[in-house]
Amino acid sequence: VFLSDLEAHLGSSVLRGEGALTNERRQRLQLDLAAESLQSNDLSYLPVFRPPVEAEPEATEEETESAAQNKRGPLVVAHEFITRYQEKADLDIGLKVDELQVGDDVLGSAELRLHIDENDFRLEPLRIELPGGGLDAAYTWEAQAGRVSASLRARVDALAYGGLVRLAEPTSPANGLLY
Repeated sequence: VFLSDLEAHLGSSVLRGEGALTNERRQRLQLDLAAESLQSNDLSYLPVFRPPVEAEPEATEEETESAAQNKRGPLVVAHEFITRYQEKADLDIGLKVDELQVGDDVLGSAELRLHIDENDFRLEPLRIELPGGGLDAAYTWEAQAGRVSASLRARVDALAYGGLVRLAEPTSPANGLLY
């Protein structure tokens, strides 16, 4: 199945692109998406990211769900998604963002390609371009014959890391430059 003219609305973010869904040995989803602006907090709108929440008796379901989303950063949410998806299907997603926002922080442009299958995880490239600097990285993880091989490569130039830290911990006060 080929999917053209896709448009996804996640909170204030809009992603557009195309994709394909195949069902051979394992189900495989391939997507190529682009966004003028992407707010990382909007990732919590995806239903697969919402774990069951134990609420105090006086809290409403809506209040409990909102509190749980605010405590989990987008990187934690992404890890949960990858773990769940890898067990059932293969995934290949390419994403280009003109303006990546983390809370009130505007990081700059971003590009990434994520590949997941039963034995392989790749995040390459991962590029974030900031005014004056940026990050260019690749991460691969592969399991074969009971062994795991992992590789991380990164090039950093005047990276204002506060916004990136807030991807993992939304309330972090971290700030500064990394060379």
